[in-house]
Amino acid sequence: MTIVSQAGLPEVFSYVDAHRQAFLERLLDYLRRPSISAHGVGMAEVADVLVALLGGLGMDAGLVPTAGWPVVLARGDDAPGAPTVLLYGHYDVQPPDPLEAWVSPPFEPQVRDGRIYARGAGDNKGQHFAQILAIESLLACHGRLPCNVIVLLEGEEEVGSPQRVRCPAGSPFRRPVSGLTCRGGWSSPDGSCAESPTRDPRPNHG
Repeated sequence: MTIVSQAGLPEVFSYVDAHRQAFLERLLDYLRRPSISAHGVGMAEVADVLVALLGGLGMDAGLVPTAGWPVVLARGDDAPGAPTVLLYGHYDVQPPDPLEAWVSPPFEPQVRDGRIYARGAGDNKGQHFAQILAIESLLACHGRLPCNVIVLLEGEEEVGSPQRVRCPAGSPFRRPVSGLTCRGGWSSPDGSCAESPTRDPRPNHG
C-alpha cells in the first residue's frame, strides 16, 4: 500500500532544506520548555503549545482530560477514503537529575558536533516535533495531506502511562487506523513493526 506519492516528495524535501534553520530554531525553542510529568513542571503549558501548533495546521486539536496529565489529540481528515495513520508520542520528559552530570543545562539546548543536547531531544520531543513539521511541510507544498492523520501525544509516558484514554462512541478518533508510528518506527495493521532506534547508546547527558 503506497500512502505518499514519490512524485510529490522532492518538492517537500526541498521545502524542508530551505527551512532547515527555522525548523531547528523552533525545535530548540520547544526543548527549552520543561514538561516533567513526575514533578508536574510545565505540563499544561507544553500541552497548550502543542494544541495551538496542531490547530494552526488546520487539524481538529484539543486536550483529552485524564486523571493525570491530559493527552494531546489531533486529527486531520484531508483524504476521504484514504488510509489513516496514527502518530504516537509523548510530550513529557524525565527529570533531568543529576544536574551535575550535564555539560550544559538540560533545558538550554545546545548543538555540538551536529547533535542537539537537551532533555527530551531524543525521547520524545524531537521525534514528534519532526513529525509535526513534516505535516506542516506537506501542507505547505501540496495544500493537503496524502492520508488522514491522527496525532496522539500523551503526558505520562515517563511515569508509566497509568491513564487510559477513552473516546466516546461516535468520536472520529475511534475510526480504524491503517498504520502506527511510534518512536520513529512503523507498525502495519498485521502488527509487524520496523522501529528505528531513537535513543543513543551513549550517556544521555548533554
